[in-house]
Amino acid sequence: MDQNFFIQPWLNQKEFIDTYHTLFASYVNTENMPIDDFINNLNIDNLNKGYRRLIVWESRNDNKAFVLSSLLAIDIVIKIKKGQFDNCSSSIDSHHILGEVIIRITNLIIDELKKTKKTSNQNMFLVAKEIDLPSFIIEIRHSCTHKNLPMFPCLLLAVKYLLKWIKENMWDKMYNIYQKEEKYYQNILKAFDEMTIEQIECDAKMEVNHIMDIIEKMFIMYCKSVQYERNKVIKKKEKEYTFLKDIYQI
Repeated sequence: MDQNFFIQPWLNQKEFIDTYHTLFASYVNTENMPIDDFINNLNIDNLNKGYRRLIVWESRNDNKAFVLSSLLAIDIVIKIKKGQFDNCSSSIDSHHILGEVIIRITNLIIDELKKTKKTSNQNMFLVAKEIDLPSFIIEIRHSCTHKNLPMFPCLLLAVKYLLKWIKENMWDKMYNIYQKEEKYYQNILKAFDEMTIEQIECDAKMEVNHIMDIIEKMFIMYCKSVQYERNKVIKKKEKEYTFLKDIYQI
């Protein structure tokens, strides 16, 4: 995400940051956070609000991996938090719904990596290893693909984990890029402001020094001129005195 060209579906940096905060509140490193704690910390009203924003993003852009994988995972987590899967452990339909979501999200993530990295590696386990997507997700995906659905709690855990992975490997990376850019721009503006003030002071000092140099030179020239004229007068007087002295033999 952070190393490849990405046509963003959000209008600007602020819209992304606002949506990030809506979905995940303030930035928190969740790498070592238990999955259930991560899910429990999510606010359902904010998830719904963020989900609606993601639908708008999906309509703006053909690059679906980032947005669509988030939409699929958030949709299931919203249903989990609403209790819609509480009594569905024996429901075949619920198994298939979760299985299809896991397949789609995993395919989106893997296909995006293949596209951006231009890798020819077809082994999904090896491709997943490149992005630290654990092998148990790929195993569950394979089981779902071949209609050998794992147990319902295992499917729920996989979807929860995928949302946590998407947050840490897609959302957090983009968030950190924007935060670094913002800090970089602020440093530039600060340096520019300070440089401007210093430059003005420097220019003023240079201008004053320049003017003083000119005045000094003019004064010296004036003094030289006065001295020159004075010397001319003295010499003239001396000549006149010498002339009169010769005439009158003084």
